[in-house]
Amino acid sequence: MLENLPENNLLIDHYLQELRTLSSEIVRTFNEIESIVHSRKQGTEAVFTFPHIPDKYFFIQPDVFTRIASIQVHSANINKILFATPRKKNEAKSKYDYRVKRSDELQKYFDMDRISEIRSNDVRNSLEHFDERLDNISLRLWNRSIDGEYEVIASNIILSSEGALHGKPYYLKCYIIDSKIYKNAEKESNLGELVSEANYIRTVVESKLISNPQAGSIIIIPPRPKS
Repeated sequence: MLENLPENNLLIDHYLQELRTLSSEIVRTFNEIESIVHSRKQGTEAVFTFPHIPDKYFFIQPDVFTRIASIQVHSANINKILFATPRKKNEAKSKYDYRVKRSDELQKYFDMDRISEIRSNDVRNSLEHFDERLDNISLRLWNRSIDGEYEVIASNIILSSEGALHGKPYYLKCYIIDSKIYKNAEKESNLGELVSEANYIRTVVESKLISNPQAGSIIIIPPRPKS
């Protein structure tokens, strides 16, 4: 039982190390995404344009979205470390209290006003049970119950900017290059802001661990008090 919580978390450096790993991976993966999407421009094979909007284009690139999905997973894990999730059913109050105290202690390292996009769960939730979402939109398309404002379904598509497709699209895993917005099933996430927050977290943590880059990897277990 955790009746008396420690004043300082004995694994705090390990939590910080985990934040550094997750945030670094978000930045690295996003740089890969940017490299891919900016290598495909007008005139490149398999890039599509419309005559009346020659400055806008789109192309299909499913591989980008596996990378975006991994960013969302890493972001969710940062969120769980920095913010205490609600108390779970049948969870001991002492354990919940520990999680709250742990997140409070970690938050002291950061300007929390600079971390907001990472906290957003909308897009992450839209990726869960994605097969069911595909089934639902397929049935809505079949029985013509999809919202009448939509004129096209766009899936696994990279767009240069908003308006690069005819009509109003219903987006399923789409990324917009100029705004760095990711859209899925009527939810969206600003990946540019999310990555900026991850880079901030990484910078803060590295400054904390700079004197010992491996801090958190080896933790000495204190001896038990003699009875």
